[in-house]
Amino acid sequence: MNSERIVSLAQRTAFRDPENNYKENTEIKNTVCQGDYPPDTSLYLHIPFCIRKCSYCDFLSSPQDEGTREEYVQALIREILVQGDCFSGTKVDTIFFGGGTPSILTEKQISRIMEAVHASFSVRPDAEISLEMNPGTAEPDKLRAFRQAGINRLSIGVQSLHDDELRL
Repeated sequence: MNSERIVSLAQRTAFRDPENNYKENTEIKNTVCQGDYPPDTSLYLHIPFCIRKCSYCDFLSSPQDEGTREEYVQALIREILVQGDCFSGTKVDTIFFGGGTPSILTEKQISRIMEAVHASFSVRPDAEISLEMNPGTAEPDKLRAFRQAGINRLSIGVQSLHDDELRL
């Protein structure tokens, strides 16, 4: 795989004309599919939504909006389904939901994403499937549903170091 070509495609398509969207996405997919991938790989699924932006955070994220979140989940699922065939013969040993705050998604949204991953990729039975979680979104029913969807590790980071923000 030619990394210069991928960078060129990414730069060209960052602000693409909607009429050329299909052609350019097909070109990117064809370039990615030409890669010689190792037998094991990892998936990173970016969820760019937050309850609010943390003061220290410089990652791509935006305020929550249910409609936008659902549109994003649908687009992510389409992308997973399209890209999966590029990696036939490759086993996924790690899946990481990062963000933003992935735990802001509903139980059903996480479940649908995981169903698409399993339909499109060969996921090892012992794969680590990790999800970044804001403690403020940790509800017992949600945690059970995430576990049922296959999440087996939570990454609960520092949302703040300011006592006023951490106080319940």
